[in-house]
Amino acid sequence: MLEEMRQLVRMWTDAPLDTNKAEVIRLNPLNKATRARAADVLNRIFVPRFVEGPMK
Repeated sequence: MLEEMRQLVRMWTDAPLDTNKAEVIRLNPLNKATRARAADVLNRIFVPRFVEGPMK
């Protein structure tokens, strides 16, 4: 999962959250079998930790 998180961080932009999420799901850079799985990784792991997580 670490490399997948790095890949998402590299492609994330200053665009609104919904725009970034839609782009990741559309492009499926993580090569998940389905868009639903790509959305799960994004919504359950990446966004809570790297986007909405506490700033340190």
